[in-house]
Amino acid sequence: MWESDAQGWMPHFSRIGADTPDSPFTGNVEAMSYEDAAHRTGISPDAFASPAQRREVMGRYAKCFGASVPESARLRVRLGLHAGAGAIPANASYSTNACGIMRFRNGELEHEVAHCGMPPGTARSWRVARGGAPARLNLDLGAALDPGEELWPLSLQLCRVDKPLMAMSFCSMPLYRMRELKHELPIALEDWLAYHLNVAGLEHAEIYDVDGSFEEALRPEVRKWLVASGKLTYHKRWPETLSAGMAKLSAAHPSCSETWAYLHCLTTHRALSRWVAILHSPDEYLAAPTAAHPGGVVEAFEHAMASSPKDSWIPYISIQAANRASSGMSVDALHQCGAVLAASGFRGPNYYPHTPILDPAACACAGPHACYKSVSAFTYGGPMLTIDASFMVVHHFVEMLSRDRGRCSRLPASGGVCSVEDDSMAWVLPLLRAGVPWSFPA
Repeated sequence: MWESDAQGWMPHFSRIGADTPDSPFTGNVEAMSYEDAAHRTGISPDAFASPAQRREVMGRYAKCFGASVPESARLRVRLGLHAGAGAIPANASYSTNACGIMRFRNGELEHEVAHCGMPPGTARSWRVARGGAPARLNLDLGAALDPGEELWPLSLQLCRVDKPLMAMSFCSMPLYRMRELKHELPIALEDWLAYHLNVAGLEHAEIYDVDGSFEEALRPEVRKWLVASGKLTYHKRWPETLSAGMAKLSAAHPSCSETWAYLHCLTTHRALSRWVAILHSPDEYLAAPTAAHPGGVVEAFEHAMASSPKDSWIPYISIQAANRASSGMSVDALHQCGAVLAASGFRGPNYYPHTPILDPAACACAGPHACYKSVSAFTYGGPMLTIDASFMVVHHFVEMLSRDRGRCSRLPASGGVCSVEDDSMAWVLPLLRAGVPWSFPA
């Protein structure tokens, strides 16, 4: 999707103007079987039986595609210490380099990613220069359709990253309706963040939302502390940063911009994190059953990777999930730290592929559950490892809200009735209730 006001770009790339998202969800809802719909969304039989409710529930998961960059498009990049002026000439060579376009196409997303190489000699000169690469670089990305046409630039600024890579960070899907979660489980967001950032050992969270409700649901002092400590970056009303059209569609279809958020998160963390996990929402907890102690999740993951082939190109690791049921709790108990964990002592019998942990240097484009391979000359994606669920697992609390009671057993992925006892997260409860180590302020 191109919606820049930069001169010269708008004639080439169309604005989004559709009234519905592009994903197949919007076109085949009436023909979809209940089993397929339940697998994708967890819709209840009663909601599925109502055409209006079926469209509403399925519409939440619909994705928006972007306007394709034409095959004839040419891209060039200009780097400099100062912002460029005017168009990049069609025959420009000084401090410019050609770019390729990685194209990603499947039923879940359509994205184009510009892939630009450094101008010859630039990186080499930085290696021998005192002080290394400049602290800031201006980048002008130019696009044109015709061979002789000037390339009008879209200007960006690159900042050098001097700190070591973080071991693992995570990004969320664009969240919405967090006020509803806050009303029923007042501390659920704080628990989710406290567990992953202060217990599991992940170092940073990229949180996206559709409607600004994350900010309203999280205690202000917690959010300020997380941001100030460098543990959280919050992208409020994420669709609005993409385009007015995306924001409009996201009001009715909140998953419209989901894959755009993952694309942004991966690009951002190429220079920040060694690995990035996609933890869609506060009902997912990444855990390591064999390492039940603070820092155990990252420790277990690094141990698993140490035994993988040393020279393999591994864009992502697949972590299996188990759906968990809820026994319900009193109103007072729901207001306590750790309420989500305390209410769930049973899971389904089945584990299923669910959560990707991605290498942002190797994966340029991801959906909710996988890294995708480009269909063009620049191929990102490829081999995958799956970690055994006894070693690492995602606990998926699919009955976190009272309206979802009974959902666990009816989800096909659960593999049957959710009656398998599982207390592998019980050790976390005392930490959350006591104010975990390195705790958030009260």
